[in-house]
Amino acid sequence: MLRKLAVSTNIPKFFWQSQRGIISSSVVSNSATSENIFVSCVLERLPIVYQPENDKESLELIKHYAEIGQIKQYPAAVKKATSKSALNEEDTRALNTVPVVTKADQTGNKKTMKRRLSETIYLLVKTKDEKGKDVWSFPTVKNIETETLRDSCERSLFSTIGKQYPIFFIGNSPMAHLRCVETGKTTFFLSAQVLEDPWDVVLTKESGAKDFAWATKDEMKDLVADTRALDLFSKML
Repeated sequence: MLRKLAVSTNIPKFFWQSQRGIISSSVVSNSATSENIFVSCVLERLPIVYQPENDKESLELIKHYAEIGQIKQYPAAVKKATSKSALNEEDTRALNTVPVVTKADQTGNKKTMKRRLSETIYLLVKTKDEKGKDVWSFPTVKNIETETLRDSCERSLFSTIGKQYPIFFIGNSPMAHLRCVETGKTTFFLSAQVLEDPWDVVLTKESGAKDFAWATKDEMKDLVADTRALDLFSKML
């Protein structure tokens, strides 16, 4: 039997609490009315390139991959080659390394996944809050009474960027939740991951979002103004 979700009224102004393995994907109960429940989708693109911290770590990594068969010794002809002209096209591609710093990193472009390749980046969108002020946050929607938190999570993302992208939603339980006593608003955060990256994001008209950015956890402090949310993200991500 699915467990109902109840929000206690005896909660501090701000708190962070991991919910994995505690809350199942269930419809919100009457004690936590859907009028005050919001759900955010934390969409992440995982690191694409691993950057060793030093030469010793690089050598250990190469040795490990050689032992498990992930990399192989180059043929003798390749080892003796003194220039690229002595290599065929396939071998030349094999010897090229993937750059860690991309053009987007150099220009400060945050509208592409082709940046910060060795770090996890997250999709943030700029919308208007209740007072008409611009705010940066994860894609968020109000929970509908008949929806599970997972349903609302998917709707928050699909209504923002559409359904045409390959995305994997991770589980049914929230990563964390944030409650504001003044407004009675509680926001639950559920995780999703980008597949087959990179691809270009296009915001939908129905989202109401004015802008978007792919940002690392450290870069969020330059976009998200809510210090309570930033404190939560530092623990959650």
